[in-house]
Amino acid sequence: MASDGTGDDSVKLQILKDALYDEIRQHGSETRLFTQKDLLDLNIIPNSNVLLLVRVVQGLTDDKLLVGTTNHHAGLAWRWRSREEAKK
Repeated sequence: MASDGTGDDSVKLQILKDALYDEIRQHGSETRLFTQKDLLDLNIIPNSNVLLLVRVVQGLTDDKLLVGTTNHHAGLAWRWRSREEAKK
């Protein structure tokens, strides 16, 4: 059975989203801001692939599990929110 890769890609993306979200939750409170470097330093995204990180962060943002904000020191950053809060 041939695959166009779309299903595999979405499964891999979901695995990375879950792993990154879990790791973020373990490394800070809901008020902690995570920069791009912070997210890459968690070593979830293979080879520190920034384009893949963007896809994962966009997915988490679409799911309302990450909230983007700006920080006058670091620029663009994200904070996590609980799954319960995201459902509201």
